[in-house]
Amino acid sequence: MPPDLDLVKKLILRRLINKRKIGGSHTALINLSKGFPSHFSSTKKGKKLIEKAIKELINDNLLLAK
Repeated sequence: MPPDLDLVKKLILRRLINKRKIGGSHTALINLSKGFPSHFSSTKKGKKLIEKAIKELINDNLLLAK
């Protein structure tokens, strides 16, 4: 059973906090999808879910895209 959207958002934010990518620190959006298990991130559904989570985090102003 694939994780839901809220769980994916939570995992992305948790990873950024653990890597101390807060405030003036920058990272590429491509790097946000790294760290997910390959059986999830290599599927079409998984990729779409990760991309949707990133877009929603940007829309909620929790991520800032440059």
